[in-house]
Amino acid sequence: MTDAQTPAWLRPSSILTVVDHKELIPAHNLPTFDSGHIESYIHRIPNLSERYFYLNDDVMFGAPVQVDDWFSSDGLYVAWSDEPGVSDGPLRQDAGALENACKMSNEWFKTNAHHPLVAQSYQHTFRTFAHSPRPMRKSLLNSLETIAPEMFSRVRSTVFRKWDKPTIVSDFVLRWALASGMARVRDYSHLYVSTGDVDQSAVLEQLVASAGKIDFFCVNDTTDDAYPHDPRLTQVRDALQRMFAKPSSFELSETA
Repeated sequence: MTDAQTPAWLRPSSILTVVDHKELIPAHNLPTFDSGHIESYIHRIPNLSERYFYLNDDVMFGAPVQVDDWFSSDGLYVAWSDEPGVSDGPLRQDAGALENACKMSNEWFKTNAHHPLVAQSYQHTFRTFAHSPRPMRKSLLNSLETIAPEMFSRVRSTVFRKWDKPTIVSDFVLRWALASGMARVRDYSHLYVSTGDVDQSAVLEQLVASAGKIDFFCVNDTTDDAYPHDPRLTQVRDALQRMFAKPSSFELSETA
């Protein structure tokens, strides 16, 4: 989904569709620049498959994808992050978005503890989910819009990201899947790169060496202060070029 944008390098293709925000998001909610708001509409893409993946633009598969590694016959798999645990308390303005999302989900489950589709054995886990590819089921999102409309309304009320209205697709939806028996936790091989780190050479070499063998990796852009030839970005760019030396079939050649 884009805000009337198309990458300059993208080659037109009959098997790839660029979806504009205005095709899915009601006009009275536009514009919005909050990813949590935007991603809450992805399941409404016309002709979307029942099973689909949602990836942020900093997350990539690191090996050929086996669908059974991400989807069970009747559900999907989720993974916890490597981040420290989340405290049991109110949302905080200085907390990360996923930490607040965990707490907001906890509020909903405490309020709706006796919902018939929530297993009575459900215990809230105060951890964030991995910043990974998200296996999703369209029917799950469609049903949750009816089951928890207030959660969708909350995240769809933003123009810019707000600390007290965090993402639900990367937390509440996954917790509901766990609580209702649709999801199970699974471990995946993964690496995390922060572009703001001064010396990333070791983790980048590890990433290049793992190409084709690692389930997924995340290159998180933490260089808001960077200039075009910042050596931190140069390191990342060079590593990715080594991993993906051949252009994609969806990528225009430099001479095109």
